[in-house]
Amino acid sequence: MKRKNLYSIVIFALFAVAAMLHYTFWLGKNSVNTLNETKKLIADEDARIEQLKKRNDTLTAEINDLN
Repeated sequence: MKRKNLYSIVIFALFAVAAMLHYTFWLGKNSVNTLNETKKLIADEDARIEQLKKRNDTLTAEINDLN
């Protein structure tokens, strides 16, 4: 009977650890949501950088034409 109680406690402890890990993965700091938000911010900044590069190229061409 004691062995059965020990198994129950171990199973419950493993379940609790798994639940905490899932919580951290989905909702905690540095979670999947944070990763997706960061990826979106990076994509937005990359698009902005491309626009600025095009603007710089245009300005460089205008400077070269003036010279």
